Amino acid sequence: MTLYEAIEKVLNQTRQSMTTQQIADELNKNGLYKKGDGSIITAFQIPPATARILSCGM
Repeated sequence: MTLYEAIEKVLNQTRQSMTTQQIADELNKNGLYKKGDGSIITAFQIPPATARILSCGM
């Protein structure tokens, strides 16, 4: 699963707007997306525009 697909899944599951930090926290908690080096996902890795677009259902 790509990062974008994981973001979309999280937003569809919560069905509410989320900050990039909330999305990163949820991805780290549920393990939907794993970075190649095993480190945690940070809010800076969640493209804000993507988060806004997906939360609006576009």
